[in-house]
Amino acid sequence: MTQLYIGNLPDNCSEDFLQKRFDKHGRIKEVLLKGKFAFLEYEDSRSAESAIKHEKELMDSPNSLSLDVELANRQVKPVKGPVTLHILNIPGDLNWEKLRNMLSNV
Repeated sequence: MTQLYIGNLPDNCSEDFLQKRFDKHGRIKEVLLKGKFAFLEYEDSRSAESAIKHEKELMDSPNSLSLDVELANRQVKPVKGPVTLHILNIPGDLNWEKLRNMLSNV
């Protein structure tokens, strides 16, 4: 499985739009839309390579929506120093011990 990062999305972009634009390159496993960018996962790397090549060709076409498409970098960088986590909407019956146990399983 290969994941693409897709940036420069229009404000009105939808998962359906991304499915239609990218499904011609191969079977899409998942689309995760995050506002102005998205992650799209193909079942195989050849599909992702085809999508990247096709989008780069479209960049040269007039009147075409130009998207930033590249392989997603899945490396997680370690965080240095303390981290603050804000948790909202906690049920009233959830005590500190239960919360700590829940988060230790993540």
